[in-house]
Amino acid sequence: MPPRWGVHPKVGTIRVDHCGALVLVISGPILSITSDTIRHRGLTFYRKPHLPSGVPLWSFGR
Repeated sequence: MPPRWGVHPKVGTIRVDHCGALVLVISGPILSITSDTIRHRGLTFYRKPHLPSGVPLWSFGR
């Protein structure tokens, strides 16, 4: 799951370390999105393929 809309497969957004960058929009508007980054004004989220994948937000709980 790309680092955009993913959440933890069992507990959803309670585990913020598993939430995608667009789930946790806490640092203002998004300035750019690339295949590997999402950049806010003062914060950039990077793809981390070595970490466990989450599930898409819309699939959580099914």
